[in-house]
Amino acid sequence: QFNMVQKFAYRISGNAMLSLGIHYVQTTDVPRYDRLTLRSDTGLKYAEWNYGPQSWLNINLGFENTDKTRFSDEYKIIIAYQQMKESRKSRKFGNPVRKEQFETVDMLSVNADFNKSFDRPFQLFYGAELFGNLVKSKGQNVSITDGSKQPEATRYPDGSLYGTAGLYGLIKWKPRHKWILDLGLRLSAVGMSGKFDTTFFDFPETAFSQSAIALTPSAGVVFIAGSRIRLTANIGNGFRAPNIDDVAKVFDSQPGSVVLPNTSLKPEKVWSFDMGFTWAPLHRIQLEASAFYSILRDVMVVAPSLFNGKDSIYYDGELSQVQSVQNLGSGKIFGIQGSLTAGIGERFTLNGTLTYNRGEDGNGDPLRHVTPLFGETHFEYLDRHFRIDINVKASGIFNYSDLAPSERNKPHLYAKDENGNPYAPQWYTLNLEAAWFINDVLRLVAGVENILAKRYRPYSSGISAPGRNYRASLVMHF
Repeated sequence: QFNMVQKFAYRISGNAMLSLGIHYVQTTDVPRYDRLTLRSDTGLKYAEWNYGPQSWLNINLGFENTDKTRFSDEYKIIIAYQQMKESRKSRKFGNPVRKEQFETVDMLSVNADFNKSFDRPFQLFYGAELFGNLVKSKGQNVSITDGSKQPEATRYPDGSLYGTAGLYGLIKWKPRHKWILDLGLRLSAVGMSGKFDTTFFDFPETAFSQSAIALTPSAGVVFIAGSRIRLTANIGNGFRAPNIDDVAKVFDSQPGSVVLPNTSLKPEKVWSFDMGFTWAPLHRIQLEASAFYSILRDVMVVAPSLFNGKDSIYYDGELSQVQSVQNLGSGKIFGIQGSLTAGIGERFTLNGTLTYNRGEDGNGDPLRHVTPLFGETHFEYLDRHFRIDINVKASGIFNYSDLAPSERNKPHLYAKDENGNPYAPQWYTLNLEAAWFINDVLRLVAGVENILAKRYRPYSSGISAPGRNYRASLVMHF
C-alpha cells in the first residue's frame, strides 16, 4: 500500500486561515482469502479472487475564521473532491475466463460549521452539509488465453446518482456549575436515482428513484457530583436511508446465494437511550460504565426473496438462492461497557475494558453486525526513557444460535461445533510492546503480537489472524 499526504496552510490574517489538503492511497491486488479457500466437489472452487488495486484521492480546501461576529465566534468551511476506485476479479478453477467488475465513485461535498457563545451559559453549534456522488460501474469477462473481452453484468447500475443534505443545530447549556444540558436537532434529506441494465437480468423495473427526509432530535445531560463522580444520560432519534448499495446492488453474498435489488426499501429508524457514570474513588483509580438500548424500526436485513416469481436463479454459472435487503419490522440492540484504570505506585498502570452487545431483528433472529463479548487488559510501565506494555486481548464465543441467519449460511468463515454447525470460538492473545525514548527527537518502538501463537479468527472475517508477529519502527519528530 502506498500513501501520500500533503498539506498547505496560508494565514490570510491574524484570525483567518486557508488550508489545502491532498491525500492519495493506492494498494496492490488484495487476495480474497475466504473465497480462495472455498472448495467444490472436484477441488478448489476459485483459481483467482482478488480485490483489484484500490485507490482513494481526497482534495479538500478549507477556510477557518475566528473573528467574532453577531452570528459566530468561529466558523469553518470545507469544500472537497474525492474519488474512490476499486475492482473485483475472479476466475473459477479450470475456467479460462476471468470475471472483472470495476467501480468508481466521484464525490463532491461542502461542509460549514459555526459556533457561538453567549454571555449567559449558552453555546450554540450549527451548520450544514451537502454531498453528491456519481457511481460508475463496469463489467467484463476476459479470456486468459487470448485476452479477448466480452461484456458482463455490473455490480451497480452505471451512472447512478446519490446525494445527501443536512442542517443541524445544538445548544449546550450550563445552568449551574454541576449540570450540562445538550439539545440538538438535525434535518436530513437523501435522494438517489439510476437505471438498471436489463442485458443480463430481466429486472421487473428499468429505473429506480428514491428520496427521504427526516427531522431527528437528541438530548443529553451531564451531572458532575463533585470531583469524583460524573453521571451522563442521552436520548436520540436517528434514521438511515437506503443507499445504492442497499437498493440496487447485484452480488454473490455467499456461495450459492445472490443478492438482487429491492427498490421498495424504506429508511431504517432508531431511538437510542444510554446512561453511564465515571467514578474516581481514590487517587489514580477510575471506574467507568455505561449501558445503551436502541429500538429499531424497519430494520434492513438480507433475507430470502423472489425474482420474477423464482426463488433461485443462475448467477456466475451457479444456481443461487435469491436474496435482497428487506425491512423486517422492529428490532433492538443493547449492551454494556465497563473500564477500570488503576495506578500502582508512580510508574505502573493497570487498565482494562470489557464490552457486551446483543441485537435482534423483527423475527427475533440475531443481527449480523453485533459482535461477541470482547475486551482487553494492559499492564504498563512508564518512565522518562521507557514504556513497556504487556496486554491480553480476548473475544468471547458465538454459538450457532448466536449467529445471524445470513452468517449461518457461511460455514467457510467459521469453525464447526460438535454438531457440525458453524460457530465462532473464543480466543485470546498475549502481546508485548516496548518503546525506548532515545532523545527528544528519536523513539524506537518494538513489539511481539500473539506471543503464544494462538490460532484464531476475528468474528465474521473469514481470515485467520497472524501467528506470532514481530514488528519494530523508528520514529523521528522534528
